[in-house]
Amino acid sequence: FASADGFAGVFIPLGKELAAGEKATVKVEYEAEGVSTTARLYFTKGSIDVNTATGQIAATPDVVQGELEAKGASDMVQVKVASWGQTFSTLKIKKVVITFAE
Repeated sequence: FASADGFAGVFIPLGKELAAGEKATVKVEYEAEGVSTTARLYFTKGSIDVNTATGQIAATPDVVQGELEAKGASDMVQVKVASWGQTFSTLKIKKVVITFAE
Protein backbone atom coordinates (compact mmCIF):
# COMPACT_ATOMS: atom_id res chain seq x y z
CA PHE A 1 0.00 0.00 0.00
CA ALA A 2 1.32 3.44 -0.84
CA SER A 3 0.01 7.00 -0.94
CA ALA A 4 1.88 10.26 -1.42
CA ASP A 5 -0.81 11.89 0.76
CA GLY A 6 -0.27 9.33 3.53
CA PHE A 7 -2.72 6.95 5.18
CA ALA A 8 -3.39 5.76 8.72
CA GLY A 9 -3.54 1.98 8.20
CA VAL A 10 -5.17 -1.01 6.58
CA PHE A 11 -7.80 -3.58 7.56
CA ILE A 12 -7.21 -7.33 7.26
CA PRO A 13 -10.20 -9.73 7.46
CA LEU A 14 -9.96 -12.26 10.30
CA GLY A 15 -11.74 -14.91 8.21
CA LYS A 16 -14.46 -15.30 10.83
CA GLU A 17 -16.32 -13.16 13.32
CA LEU A 18 -15.27 -13.21 16.95
CA ALA A 19 -17.79 -12.68 19.72
CA ALA A 20 -17.10 -10.68 22.87
CA GLY A 21 -14.60 -12.52 25.06
CA GLU A 22 -13.03 -14.57 22.25
CA LYS A 23 -9.26 -14.23 21.81
CA ALA A 24 -6.73 -14.53 19.03
CA THR A 25 -2.98 -14.14 18.78
CA VAL A 26 -2.00 -11.93 15.87
CA LYS A 27 1.45 -11.49 14.32
CA VAL A 28 2.11 -9.08 11.46
CA GLU A 29 5.51 -8.68 9.82
CA TYR A 30 5.80 -5.44 7.84
CA GLU A 31 7.93 -2.61 6.45
CA ALA A 32 6.74 0.99 6.76
CA GLU A 33 7.84 4.45 5.72
CA GLY A 34 6.38 7.87 6.46
CA VAL A 35 5.82 10.02 9.54
CA SER A 36 5.18 6.72 11.35
CA THR A 37 7.38 3.69 10.73
CA THR A 38 5.83 1.51 13.44
CA ALA A 39 2.41 -0.13 13.56
CA ARG A 40 -0.04 -1.20 16.26
CA LEU A 41 -2.89 -3.70 16.00
CA TYR A 42 -6.48 -3.93 17.16
CA PHE A 43 -9.75 -5.64 16.23
CA THR A 44 -12.63 -3.79 14.59
CA LYS A 45 -16.08 -4.64 13.31
CA GLY A 46 -15.92 -3.92 9.59
CA SER A 47 -13.72 -1.09 8.40
CA ILE A 48 -14.86 1.41 11.00
CA ASP A 49 -11.74 3.15 12.27
CA VAL A 50 -12.56 3.23 15.96
CA ASN A 51 -10.85 1.25 18.67
CA THR A 52 -14.03 -0.11 20.26
CA ALA A 53 -13.81 -3.83 19.53
CA THR A 54 -10.68 -4.55 21.56
CA GLY A 55 -7.68 -3.25 23.37
CA GLN A 56 -4.59 -2.87 21.23
CA ILE A 57 -1.14 -4.31 20.77
CA ALA A 58 1.38 -1.50 21.13
CA ALA A 59 3.45 -0.35 18.17
CA THR A 60 6.76 -2.03 17.52
CA PRO A 61 9.06 -1.86 14.47
CA ASP A 62 9.03 -4.57 11.78
CA VAL A 63 6.95 -7.15 13.72
CA VAL A 64 3.96 -6.47 15.93
CA GLN A 65 2.42 -9.40 17.79
CA GLY A 66 0.37 -10.36 20.79
CA GLU A 67 -2.99 -11.58 22.01
CA LEU A 68 -6.18 -9.56 21.57
CA GLU A 69 -9.54 -10.17 23.22
CA ALA A 70 -12.67 -9.03 21.43
CA LYS A 71 -14.77 -6.66 23.54
CA GLY A 72 -17.60 -6.93 21.00
CA ALA A 73 -18.23 -8.52 17.60
CA SER A 74 -15.00 -8.28 15.58
CA ASP A 75 -14.15 -9.40 12.06
CA MET A 76 -11.08 -7.35 11.10
CA VAL A 77 -7.66 -6.60 12.47
CA GLN A 78 -6.41 -3.11 11.77
CA VAL A 79 -2.72 -2.44 11.20
CA LYS A 80 -2.48 1.24 12.13
CA VAL A 81 0.11 3.97 12.66
CA ALA A 82 1.67 4.21 16.10
CA SER A 83 -0.10 7.42 17.16
CA TRP A 84 -3.10 9.51 16.22
CA GLY A 85 -2.30 12.14 13.58
CA GLN A 86 0.60 10.19 12.07
CA THR A 87 0.60 8.58 8.62
CA PHE A 88 2.38 5.94 6.58
CA SER A 89 3.52 6.77 3.06
CA THR A 90 4.10 3.06 2.36
CA LEU A 91 3.15 -0.09 4.23
CA LYS A 92 4.28 -3.48 2.98
CA ILE A 93 2.65 -6.40 4.78
CA LYS A 94 5.07 -9.33 4.58
CA LYS A 95 3.26 -11.94 6.67
CA VAL A 96 0.12 -12.24 8.79
CA VAL A 97 -0.47 -15.11 11.23
CA ILE A 98 -3.72 -15.30 13.21
CA THR A 99 -4.20 -18.09 15.74
CA PHE A 100 -7.63 -18.35 17.33
CA ALA A 101 -7.87 -19.43 20.97
CA GLU A 102 -9.92 -22.56 21.61
